[in-house]
Amino acid sequence: MIRYSTSLAERRRLCNSEALTMLLSVKPLILEEDRLSRPDLHPNSQPDEERESSEAKHQNAIDKFDSYRTELERGNSQDAPIGHLVKLLWMIRSNVQHGAKAPRNLSQEKVSRDREISSRWLGVVDILFDMLLDYPKSRLALLPDDRDQPVIAGITAEWSTNCSVEWTVAQNNGRQVFGLKEHHGESVDVHAMECAELASSWSRLEECYQGCSRILVPVKIDGQYKVSWIYAHPAVRHRLNA
Repeated sequence: MIRYSTSLAERRRLCNSEALTMLLSVKPLILEEDRLSRPDLHPNSQPDEERESSEAKHQNAIDKFDSYRTELERGNSQDAPIGHLVKLLWMIRSNVQHGAKAPRNLSQEKVSRDREISSRWLGVVDILFDMLLDYPKSRLALLPDDRDQPVIAGITAEWSTNCSVEWTVAQNNGRQVFGLKEHHGESVDVHAMECAELASSWSRLEECYQGCSRILVPVKIDGQYKVSWIYAHPAVRHRLNA
């Protein structure tokens, strides 16, 4: 899916990202815990034979990406070894998911290491989802009247006006925001802005929409559904978490 849903340039940016470098550089190598008789132990405490067999996915990913980068430096065009990355990401996910089902007397060293690996894993996964969802974090859907606000007018962005979202309009502190719809088929006309530097404006936007929840939802933009941020009524968060 990743290979067919992203461009060659996007996959190359992922391969050259700091997030991927940070994940691949984890030492000792990340082990496939399903292969270990004592996954609760730190890698350095594992029997040599088990450790060597269970670190294969991480080592293979390192080798493949090193080779890929070397070939690019030589001017040889080739696609990124995404398959090896996916195997490594899935292995880490399985370690966390299945390890949590049968917790043991983990050492603080093992807990700290697992947290660090999970943090680096998330950095890569964030990039992947951003690519697959066509960079939703650069989009914000607003009610048309909100475009007149100074904080919005000060953001340089591309706007789409042929947009709608299947939510309703709600009031929060005298401002119109989005609320959950009660009936299927309800929709509200919106304007959607797209700005690569949108993240730099969040602090000012949060002040403007104080108390609201910023969430990602499907928005119909020029006939196509895309994921975009919206500001929803505070009650929405409570209902979604109920």
